[in-house]
Order: sequence, then C-alpha cells, then structure tokens
Amino acid sequence: MKSTARQLTFDRAQRVADQIHSIVAMACLTELSDKRLEGVQITYVKATKDLRLLRINFFFDPPTPENIRLALKGLRSASGFLKQAIARGVELTFMPDIEFFFDEGLEHHLHMDSVIRSLEKKP
Repeated sequence: MKSTARQLTFDRAQRVADQIHSIVAMACLTELSDKRLEGVQITYVKATKDLRLLRINFFFDPPTPENIRLALKGLRSASGFLKQAIARGVELTFMPDIEFFFDEGLEHHLHMDSVIRSLEKKP
C-alpha cells in the first residue's frame, strides 16, 4: 500500500506541473509585455514531490548568451505575476518557489537537426 501512496504523490506533482506548464506558457504568450520575453517558449515544468519548488525550463531562439541572459532576467522579474497566475489556475496549499533554467537539451537537439539537414543536402 505504501508504494501506491508514493506513486500517487508523484502523479499529483506531475499533474500539477503539467497544469502550471500550460498556465505559464499561456501567460508568457498572451499576458506578459516584457520585451525580454518576446520569443520565449516554456518547454518543461518539473515540480518536486512536495510541490515546494518548480523548475521551469525555457527556450529562446536564437539562443545567444545575451538573449538567454535577458530572458532569464525577464522571467525572474515576472515571477510574481506568474505566481499569481498559477494561484488563480491551480489549487495549492502554498505557493512553490520558482527557478528558471535555459533548456540546453532542446538547443542541442535543434543543432543536431540542422547538422543532419545540412548533411542530407550534400551530394
């Protein structure tokens, strides 16, 4: 029975993270007017099992160091607004802390995709 309870805890954390992903992605697209966030895509949200911390991954194209730095500053600046949006959309006992990370995995994937495409074009 204990293993089922642990599984349910994880499932809840993942379900909450999925809901928060939708809320944050939509807020970035439609509600935030910060120029630093134009083109930011929320790629993944992971919540700790106790729902005290959210790790929000984002991508910015083109992923230059300056664009990433500005996007990170913009997201951190908007974290209060994003927490309000999360509170409106998800019923939580307490508001988790939020950390933002650039999604380097997606950058690597896009780079490899472009390399493969360039190889396919060669005679």
